[in-house]
Amino acid sequence: MKIINIIILTSLLAFMACSGKEETIAEEQQKNKSEISLSEDQVKNTNLKVGKLEKAPLDKKLTTIGELAVAPKDIAELHLVHHAFIEGTEILPGEKVKKGQILATFSHPDILTLQSNYLASVNNLKRLEADYNRKKSLVENQSISLKSFQEAEANYFEAKVNTDSKKSMLQKLGINAASLQKGNLQNVLSLRAPFSGVITEVNISKGMLVEPSKSLFELVNLDEMHLEFNVFPKDVDQLKEGQSVSFKLPEGKQWYESTLHFINKKVSDNSVLAHADLPKTVNLPLGAQLEVQVHIKTDSLLLMPKKGILKQEDQIFIFEEISKGNYQKMEVKALDENEDFIGINPEDLEQNKMFVLDGAYYLNQ
Repeated sequence: MKIINIIILTSLLAFMACSGKEETIAEEQQKNKSEISLSEDQVKNTNLKVGKLEKAPLDKKLTTIGELAVAPKDIAELHLVHHAFIEGTEILPGEKVKKGQILATFSHPDILTLQSNYLASVNNLKRLEADYNRKKSLVENQSISLKSFQEAEANYFEAKVNTDSKKSMLQKLGINAASLQKGNLQNVLSLRAPFSGVITEVNISKGMLVEPSKSLFELVNLDEMHLEFNVFPKDVDQLKEGQSVSFKLPEGKQWYESTLHFINKKVSDNSVLAHADLPKTVNLPLGAQLEVQVHIKTDSLLLMPKKGILKQEDQIFIFEEISKGNYQKMEVKALDENEDFIGINPEDLEQNKMFVLDGAYYLNQ
């Protein structure tokens, strides 16, 4: 019985020794699987590039579409306040004009009548004003009844409102009321530019009868253009005021630069509108569709060139150089990426170590 126990114990010890040895061999084999060795000739032929990882912000580009636009204050549709016949215009679409420049001339018999009525109102107002002042003095001395004064007062202020209304209409038509009172009636009037800019639309011709509802010209101040573009709501948290924004025509080669000014807080049609300021006027048409790139920088990360990574399904691997020709395969997590780099958390790797920066596909074993 004693001999049997000794045999069982010996067998058990032998089994455990073998099992431990097998586990050690398995661990060693697993370790060897993550280590890749190349001969001196292989290293030369593969032309691997090895170096330290740079710690810097990752420059990303958010690509979208946009257009050049102007603020509502810098675009105007020009109308007449009174129906009239167009006497003439020499303005063409695309022409630059200055503030106060004549855009078109117009006339109508009713406008002459309006001027005559204004002059009659002025003369009537002067008469009623004199009567009002005279009766005001008399009522103070109790020489006339209060009712008589109140009637004079009502007539005077009614006439004043009527005269001021006619004067306001004349001013909107561009008629100088003071000059008119000197007897200078104007048969032909002028429509002038309210500010300097470019005429983008001309909707009149000579002899046309136009109503106040008709837009005659569209005037745009192109010196105040800005860039507008849409982003998806999921990308809004990446945008910050002051970021650099580049844009160009889709088929163009020249890039223009601008600066992100502000982002609208409202979602419309599943997108958010952003605005960027232009440092200067650019030679691009208003409203043309543009390719837009917003330059976004992350916090400082370890930048690994994509030529130095190996992707296997959802896993990302890099290779640390242990010694010349010997490399350790390591799985890493990419916090962010752009076209050329992935960004790795600086705490995940030792920055003073050497890594394969180019040619990782040669180590795919």
